[in-house]
Amino acid sequence: MMEDRKSEMIAVLIAIDAGWSLVDEKDEDDFMVFVNEARDKKTDFYPKKELLLEMQRCGYLHPIEPMPRQSEERKGIFEPSSILYQFSIAQNGDALLNDCVKLCPEVKRRIGFFA
Repeated sequence: MMEDRKSEMIAVLIAIDAGWSLVDEKDEDDFMVFVNEARDKKTDFYPKKELLLEMQRCGYLHPIEPMPRQSEERKGIFEPSSILYQFSIAQNGDALLNDCVKLCPEVKRRIGFFA
């Protein structure tokens, strides 16, 4: 696994461990947005949907049932709403987090970002 990719995976795990959830705002976007309970958004890191799927395949994340997408009416036009996803960290994810001290400074920067 490339170190940049591993760094991104660890940043996702750290954010999830800190209580952040992910929102899929639009089907056509290739990324998701981190949000917390106060609906604050992290604007420095947008994980790709493909990365999150890979993390599930590798056994790093377990998805918790997403909230269903609904339509919202705005000015007479129905638009799909965002989908909120929550994940739990799997055993392989815990092992990856334990290895993070061996990685590049980028991981350390992201640890501070989500702490």
